[in-house]
Amino acid sequence: MPKDRQDLLFKFIQAEIQVSHSCKPDLEAYAVKSLIPEVYESLPHEGHPYSSCELYEYDPPKNRQNIIKHGIGFGEVVSYSQQFGALMVPCPDGRDGERQVIFSDVNLKCKGDELALPPLGIREMNYTVSIAHYRGGKFRFIFSRLMSSKKDKYRKTMGQAFGEIIHDEQARQGFIDRWMEIVATQLIRPGL
Repeated sequence: MPKDRQDLLFKFIQAEIQVSHSCKPDLEAYAVKSLIPEVYESLPHEGHPYSSCELYEYDPPKNRQNIIKHGIGFGEVVSYSQQFGALMVPCPDGRDGERQVIFSDVNLKCKGDELALPPLGIREMNYTVSIAHYRGGKFRFIFSRLMSSKKDKYRKTMGQAFGEIIHDEQARQGFIDRWMEIVATQLIRPGL
């Protein structure tokens, strides 16, 4: 884990920073797992009231990993978006069926919203790429990543994200090229 992410986690543990009620149980569990794994293994690993709603659901261990690793929780992807799901594409996966790639905005301009453990250099307007299954009328998040509004950087983020689900290099590059154009014109607008 990078030093800046460790520092944020320790600040959370020491109650130097506060997080939302929906992120708190996942971060507490991550801290216990990291610091005293034998205690973590003895605890039940079930969902909690914040891990499922009408629109989405997630596995709490995946959410806590996503918060620590990528700086954004699955609930934050949906809650802070004005365009969640506006850009989606099916993406077949041989292991577990079809996944959805979801491009969204993350608008932190409203109401002083903040991410629980934001990465360094976070801006007011951000973008995400998420991978999820769509089952039973809900998105089941697999992972989400923040994307820069700069083309070279979000190309790299897409490459990393799609590398986990499109293993053929040529097919992945074609997919990225196609979606670079769509994302640039439909989601990431110049000057934001």
